[in-house]
Amino acid sequence: MRLCLLWLLLGTLLSVELTPLEAQGLASGPRARLLRDRPSMGVPTGATVPPAAAASDPGGGLTLSIKQVTVDLGSGAIQTTIPFDVPFLLKGVAPKGATEVWVKYLDVTKLKRGSCPQKQDGAEPEDGPNPLEQLPWGADSLVWHPFGRDPGQKDSFSVVVPPLDAERYYCFHFSVQSRLDDTSVTAFRELAKAEMDRFFNTLPTANLDAPSAREMRVVLTRSIRAVLGPGRLVAPGTVFDLRVPWESVKGEFLRLAVSSVLKAQQQRKTTVDGYLTNQLKAVDPLRLVARSKGTERVVAALRNDETLRGVLDKDPAALTLVGLDDGILLRWAAGQEESGPPTDVTTLKDSAAIAVFKQRYDSNYARIGRLKFLLQRLLDPKGAYAKKVSDLVAHGDLVQADLDEARSIAADDGGIDRAKDALERPGANVRLMSIETATRNRGLEAFKQAVGIVALEVANSHGSTTGDVSTFRGYYVSADAGLMWAFRFGGFAPYLGTNFYFSPVSRDAPLSQRGGFRRRFSLTVGVTVKSIKDDAVTRDDLFGSQSVLVGAGYRLRQAIRIGAGALLFKKKDTNPLKTSKSLAADPYVALSFDIDAGSLIGGIGKLFQ
Repeated sequence: MRLCLLWLLLGTLLSVELTPLEAQGLASGPRARLLRDRPSMGVPTGATVPPAAAASDPGGGLTLSIKQVTVDLGSGAIQTTIPFDVPFLLKGVAPKGATEVWVKYLDVTKLKRGSCPQKQDGAEPEDGPNPLEQLPWGADSLVWHPFGRDPGQKDSFSVVVPPLDAERYYCFHFSVQSRLDDTSVTAFRELAKAEMDRFFNTLPTANLDAPSAREMRVVLTRSIRAVLGPGRLVAPGTVFDLRVPWESVKGEFLRLAVSSVLKAQQQRKTTVDGYLTNQLKAVDPLRLVARSKGTERVVAALRNDETLRGVLDKDPAALTLVGLDDGILLRWAAGQEESGPPTDVTTLKDSAAIAVFKQRYDSNYARIGRLKFLLQRLLDPKGAYAKKVSDLVAHGDLVQADLDEARSIAADDGGIDRAKDALERPGANVRLMSIETATRNRGLEAFKQAVGIVALEVANSHGSTTGDVSTFRGYYVSADAGLMWAFRFGGFAPYLGTNFYFSPVSRDAPLSQRGGFRRRFSLTVGVTVKSIKDDAVTRDDLFGSQSVLVGAGYRLRQAIRIGAGALLFKKKDTNPLKTSKSLAADPYVALSFDIDAGSLIGGIGKLFQ
């Protein structure tokens, strides 16, 4: 019996790697004390084994557990051997402000590089093949969100990783998306707006077909990405995320680009062309009034009369155009200030600054209008000042030809009216330019707000489902107890056995999910628990009170196995004169059950107390 127990203990120690107490449910009692005194096998020196995550049944009897693996994103270290054939919880600490953590994993055992390619996440389809996307990643990305938590604080993240294969090296690729502060987002959007403005200014027309719009989206997105800076990414799901199919964002993009920006831009370009033409056309009508020598002499003669001089001095601005030099005339025609460095209104992108030009046009237009009113009032042959004007002619202070010229210029549809009309047209162009610029700017603002950015950090970690010497024993060896039937022996006998697998086996993994012949089939070596010696002493135990079983087993269920093989014992010679015994074998079939190693060790410990 002692030999049987020693055999069983040997098989158990070969087959079992003890897991944390929480995962085994052995937190108290003599079994727990025994396990506490035994160091965990299969864990590198200095590493810590995280406790298994447990979800208790509200009824109180059932506890489900899942193994946990901890990763340090800063160093990329995974501290424990990764379990295989069963799901596990991959945990770590997310950076402050994290809103999403994506996890991909890849079997790099057979890859020449042996690690993940170092290319920034967020590469677009139009950028050409992305090594990250070309590799055979396992399933879809695993995603964590801080549901119900403040993303401004550091927080633990966890994702459930599907079962992995045994004895493999894996690369885990982490992409951590974090929220940027409002100041950073605003500053970037201004840069993006400047890029959009530059880009749209290069487009010749607002009539875009779908293919052209799609290409425009790609080019514009690349321009925006050029100012992103390191560690930043266009927010997923927006119109500028090229991973989003074109058909999904086409309507919004065309609305933002064509209706809000390009249409107003096209109208503005038409208006600018009209303005450039009309400002040139305004110069000659203005010059006709400003260079009228007769009008200049009439104004000078009117000042000789005190009453007429008083009327003129009440509105000196009305006389500004009279005698104006060509340099200032050109500024009037362009809506420029009369002094200082000139500004090209067509280059302005601020509608308020453009509106200032319109105010100057309005001011000069009003001056010209008051000049007409003033001249008509003073020079009207039937007006209140007709007698005084006649006296000036009579005394030789005023020449009739000059008087007739001034009256002609001031007449309806005369030179002043033509100057007013000529100045009104570029003024109207500038007004429209201001409105269209404001409309385009609002479109750019809407487009700017559609640009979302997030901070992106990437990290690679390497882990392995390949254990050390101690864990290998747990992968390939298991212990069981059962009942065998020997055909010649013609009876049942209990036995304890050790099973050797040809493939790593996780006994936590359901056979229905991770089955297959190599995970079910094993070679078996065992010993009988009781003696099979017969009364006639025709057969005897192989040694002591035990015999040996050698055969094979096949797992039907998680812990149930059927087996067959040969029972080895000693057989007495049929010759009564001979007392020697020889080795004999008897075919057997068996039914056995996997043994709970923790319980078994606890029980064995009691026997030796």
